[in-house]
Amino acid sequence: PAGKAGILTASARDFGTERGVSDLGAANQAGFMNRFLADGIVPRFNWACGDAWEDDFKQPPAGNDTTYVDNADIVFYIGHGYGGGFTFESNVDDGYLTYTDAAGAWGNNDLEWLSLLSCQVLTGTYDGKSWATRWGPSFNGLHLLLGFQTNAYDWHGFGGRFADWTLGRDLIFIKLPPLPIRAAWCQAKAEQQPASVEAVVMGVVGPGGVISGWNDYFWGKGPVSADLRGGNIHGYWRIVYK
Repeated sequence: PAGKAGILTASARDFGTERGVSDLGAANQAGFMNRFLADGIVPRFNWACGDAWEDDFKQPPAGNDTTYVDNADIVFYIGHGYGGGFTFESNVDDGYLTYTDAAGAWGNNDLEWLSLLSCQVLTGTYDGKSWATRWGPSFNGLHLLLGFQTNAYDWHGFGGRFADWTLGRDLIFIKLPPLPIRAAWCQAKAEQQPASVEAVVMGVVGPGGVISGWNDYFWGKGPVSADLRGGNIHGYWRIVYK
């Protein structure tokens, strides 16, 4: 698409960031990105404001997620949200990524973990539909969807702290080991969100009732579950961390 550039060739480990707003989130975007860069992980894309597009999250032919969001291992989105989706300042396509837009979109190319610093996207019920009914169909190889069921806040340390716990946190005299991505999200919430905030992690149930993705680490940091699609997805699980 016109205006998009800087896409890199395939790599073993990569990440992307999308900030759909100009009035908040710059420090969180930079904190997440800089920590991944420090670990030698390749930036697939780093979009903000008018360059962050709804189109980047949608499956072709409606969108271009195989070039952007579904062309990275982990993606960190920052912006406004609600129970039906999340928003963008750009009008490509209409500025709203809804759960119907996302159906079948995430994981069939590359994406394993999608994290959303956005209000209420993973709330329990919205418009009479459960979290599983709304967001379950978006899993097409995606391992985990991370977000919030309450409002979330643009506390500047959240993005960097999530990345720290995902990759291993460096303190002055000691390096703490990485956490599973599920636990890294919850720990970042505990340290860098108000106590009233409720974080959510969502994943799939595989054959035999196996809870898939629960102990996923980022690549090279620990075990990673298999991609599950179609008939291998038998249900969905979620945790709410208060």
